[in-house]
Amino acid sequence: MKNYPDISDILSAKDTRRKKLASLSWEEKVAIIDKMRKISPPKTRSHGVKEKPGIYKIKS
Repeated sequence: MKNYPDISDILSAKDTRRKKLASLSWEEKVAIIDKMRKISPPKTRSHGVKEKPGIYKIKS
């Protein structure tokens, strides 16, 4: 029988993070996604598909 390492601390941290993200408001979640979109280039550009700018504009 294989001896696997204890990953309970990793699973616990994932659960805590998941609950924290679930408790955020919709606007906060969209703001996170908007930041992620800005730091990673869209893959659609490499395929010739035009991105629709400003879809998720939220007034603060």
